[in-house]
Amino acid sequence: MQQIINGAKKNTLTHAEIGKWSTGQQLITSVEEAGGVVGASIKMLLAGPHFKFSEPGRVAVVRITPRDLGFKTGALPAEIRDRGLEVGLRLCPDDLAAAYMLQWSFRQTLFFIIRDINPKIQKGTIHRVTTFDTTDRGLGSWGAGLKIGPDSHLCFVA
Repeated sequence: MQQIINGAKKNTLTHAEIGKWSTGQQLITSVEEAGGVVGASIKMLLAGPHFKFSEPGRVAVVRITPRDLGFKTGALPAEIRDRGLEVGLRLCPDDLAAAYMLQWSFRQTLFFIIRDINPKIQKGTIHRVTTFDTTDRGLGSWGAGLKIGPDSHLCFVA
C-alpha cells in the first residue's frame, strides 16, 4: 500500500501482531530469548505503572522519515509526533516496538513514535529499536531533547 504524506509517496506499510505480553518481565524475556538486549531505561518504564500492554490484535505500521513529514534538517521527537498527528497518523502502542522487532528482520534503527509513558521522563520520548542482524537486537529509548536526522526511519500506526 502506498501512503502519501506531505506529497511524499511511501511504500512503507507493514503489519505487526501486538498484545503478546501482559507484564514487563514477559516482554523482556521474549526479547532476551531472541538474543536481544533491553536497555535500562526501557526496563524502568516496563516496571512503572504507566506502560500499557496492548490487547491481542494486528496493527498497520507506517514507516516514514522526518523529511517526508517536511523536516528537511530533522526534528525533535515532540515536533515529529505533532506533525505525524497533524497528517493523520496515530501514535504506536507502547509495546509495538518489541513486537515489531521480534516479527521482522531489518538492519537499521527504527524510531517508534509513542505517547508519553512516564511523566518523570521528558515529554516526546521516542522508543527506538536497533537491529544489526536477526540475532543482535536492542530495545532502548531516545531522549526528547535529541534531534532525529531527516532520513531516519520513523514508525507510526496508520
